[in-house]
Amino acid sequence: MFLCGNKVVAKRYHIWMRVLLLVLFCIIPRQGKAGTLEFNQLRREILAQAYDVKLAAKEIDISQQRIREAGAAYFPALSFRYSNEWFKDFTESSGGLDSVGGTVISSSGSKWKNVATLSLNYTLYDFGTRSLRVDSAKLETEQTRRQKEQREQDVSLQVLDLFARGWRLQTQQNIQQQRLELAEERYALGQRLYQAGTMDRIKVGELAIDVAETRLLVEQLQRQFVDVLWALTELSGHCYEPTTTFVPLGASDAASVTIALLPEVQALDLAIETKQNEVDMALRRFLPTLNLYSSYTFYGRDSSDWSQAFSDLDDTNFSCGITLDVNLFNGFGDLAQFERLKLEKEHLQLQREKKVAELTTRYQTLKYRADQSPDKKQRWSHTRRTLEEQRDMMTRLSQQQLRDQVTQIGQQLDLLEQQLQVRLDEIEQMTALNQLTLLSAYQFRPDF
Repeated sequence: MFLCGNKVVAKRYHIWMRVLLLVLFCIIPRQGKAGTLEFNQLRREILAQAYDVKLAAKEIDISQQRIREAGAAYFPALSFRYSNEWFKDFTESSGGLDSVGGTVISSSGSKWKNVATLSLNYTLYDFGTRSLRVDSAKLETEQTRRQKEQREQDVSLQVLDLFARGWRLQTQQNIQQQRLELAEERYALGQRLYQAGTMDRIKVGELAIDVAETRLLVEQLQRQFVDVLWALTELSGHCYEPTTTFVPLGASDAASVTIALLPEVQALDLAIETKQNEVDMALRRFLPTLNLYSSYTFYGRDSSDWSQAFSDLDDTNFSCGITLDVNLFNGFGDLAQFERLKLEKEHLQLQREKKVAELTTRYQTLKYRADQSPDKKQRWSHTRRTLEEQRDMMTRLSQQQLRDQVTQIGQQLDLLEQQLQVRLDEIEQMTALNQLTLLSAYQFRPDF
């Protein structure tokens, strides 16, 4: 008994320390939020602060620049190059040829040499590789948009889960607090009956144990409630006091969800299409590429002064031509890349099938719960009325002293337990309906 008492005291100490820390964190250095929490408003606040959503938005900007990067292949590449070098002719020959900066010029002994070259290169035909790169960049941009919607959906569902937990714990706390007050009243009556000799000590001990267990349960629920508030604080950046209350979720009609339109599935569809473009580009590496090139060159020389050689860029030449590049053999590297990309595409297709199966099972479960909502609403309403009527009748009978008060309080405790189960069932139902609403909304527009 002594060890059990120490454990209970330790648990209570940790619970109240967590509550105290939350209060201090919310007051210093900023004021915490009290009052009520409404789901849609809370979701919008958290989406505005969520780093995952901000990162996804930045990834969209990055992918849009990749479209511009891929489209640059349709423009010619223009470059300029200047070279300066000292050429030493140990044989002091009177003539011949030498080169500077890749350009062959005549040589007449040791000298400073300079060359300036303006070059242009342009791909005339590559069997559609450039267009595939641009298409892949556009698909990647659309994929990042769907991934952003998916992250918003994930954050929204996470907020809904925390909100439902907070609402559930709040309901449990209220019911268990009522049970604790009734249990304490019953225990006090039991002590009086024990002193009067009409109740044995074992029964009084059972009533005391029930009070202790109920009090411990209330404290545990309070600790879990504070944990939910901490989790919401981490997401929203706002502090919430332990007295915060959750507004019950509103009922809505069961929304229809098309699995193929969900952001997760569409992101995988776009990834598969992008991978197919990569496969096509790898296949085109076996085909020739037709390129146009041209250059205009200025060059000069001086036997003693490099600056004079720089100013003597009088000689010029111009070249223009067409090249046909064919990849004949590179150790089967392109073939291995082609096979690897095909396997990666098949891997993405399997991932899509797995995701569709998971989402289908999840949707069917939520839909099953939602389809039972109309019938359950009637049963909930009828059960609540019945429980309230029985509780009022027991209270009147107790006041008229027509029944044993200890027994009557025990029955009230049973009624509260039944009432709690009805409310928890209703919370689960409303949570499932709101999950369907979130899933269906993100099929079409992410901001609502």
